[in-house]
Amino acid sequence: MREKEKKVITYLLIFLLIEIIIYIFIIPRLQKSLLSQLDSYNYLRKSLFETKEKNSALKEELTKWEEVPKEVEIIERDYLFPNSIENIRLLLKRFSSNSGIYLGDISYDYEGISDSIIKIKIDFSVTAPYDSLRRFIGEIEKESRFIVLKSINLISTASDIINAKISIFVYMSKKG
Repeated sequence: MREKEKKVITYLLIFLLIEIIIYIFIIPRLQKSLLSQLDSYNYLRKSLFETKEKNSALKEELTKWEEVPKEVEIIERDYLFPNSIENIRLLLKRFSSNSGIYLGDISYDYEGISDSIIKIKIDFSVTAPYDSLRRFIGEIEKESRFIVLKSINLISTASDIINAKISIFVYMSKKG
């Protein structure tokens, strides 16, 4: 063999040896690194999609919360009693007149439940026939403003007349 051919073969062997070293030692490390980076990329991509979904849900929830002041205003205007106990007294009087019952021993207990709402517990006694008491309760249930019938305690019944203690909650706006 000539000298030139020996050099070429030597270079080829060195090149082959370098390729074998690269293939055995470097490529697996690069492959592991690339697979690790691919896993990281996929994890970050999945996290990004989840975050976008959460962001969308949070935006929707924020929109709902932004509507709350409007809804509170509607509730205060349409469902709470104005800041006057006289309105509540007149309403109870109307209910009792329409139902044909007698109200007695009325007591009021005030509790502020927020900056703009007062809860009033009203306890009173009732003397009436069963049908009249049923109509009175029906009047309370039909009222569009917030009245909660808390309890009815029967005290006694004499023939057709019922004596009972009734507790209701009425919600009133603090605004005048």
